[in-house]
Amino acid sequence: MLVRRDALERIGGIEAIKEALIDDVTLAKAIKTSAPFISVTQAWRPPIAPYPHFADIWNMVSRTAFTQLRYSLTLLILTLLGLTVVWLVPVWALAFGTGWTLACGAAACLLAAASYIPTLLRYGRNPLWVIDAAADCVVLHGSHRGSALNRWFGSGTHWKNRAYGTEQ
Repeated sequence: MLVRRDALERIGGIEAIKEALIDDVTLAKAIKTSAPFISVTQAWRPPIAPYPHFADIWNMVSRTAFTQLRYSLTLLILTLLGLTVVWLVPVWALAFGTGWTLACGAAACLLAAASYIPTLLRYGRNPLWVIDAAADCVVLHGSHRGSALNRWFGSGTHWKNRAYGTEQ
């Protein structure tokens, strides 16, 4: 993230966000509220972080999943329901349905794929990665639930040798 020194100083420096679990988003919000700013997200593409092992991906997503939902059970349920309806039910209907169920599953899969392909293209990915979307949904489902369970049962999240979310 590129930030002008005066903008960073205006919010109190890095010290102002040192306890943030999602530090880049917290920094952007703090700077946005302190003064007008110019977004360069259209001109710059974030690097694709290397995650060599499945556990690295799981930890990255579950570290922030429940935090992004503001620790809300309602938002968690709605998120899980949305993921299920958009990505899992259509694949299930396509794989196991007959007649209208199969046709509706195919149509829903095509619509979901069509909505995801622009994101893949924006980040320079092959559109065929859309085939992996249902599997990605399963990972998101699990990591959101895991993130919430970690919060509720006191283990919280560990990142940069610090614990977050252990306080209730």
